[in-house]
Amino acid sequence: RSAQAEEKVQSKRLTDGSIAHSFQSLLRNLATIVRNTCLSRDAEAGTSSFTIDTQLTQKQQEAFHLLKEIKMSVTPVLPC
Repeated sequence: RSAQAEEKVQSKRLTDGSIAHSFQSLLRNLATIVRNTCLSRDAEAGTSSFTIDTQLTQKQQEAFHLLKEIKMSVTPVLPC
């Protein structure tokens, strides 16, 4: 490992001072993103609902950007 990688492992921090996530902790963080479907208490029958999405943190935005960059190569599995 590089000296920078070793420092990250020891400190559990990135160069910007933020917490270094494992893939699992990053997924737990992303799991906090929600979409709520809301309806006013005073709404009459047939009134449309509306949605409120979680405001993404900077780290969540960065994670989604990185996940979109992953290129996967799929090899078809042929039956025996």
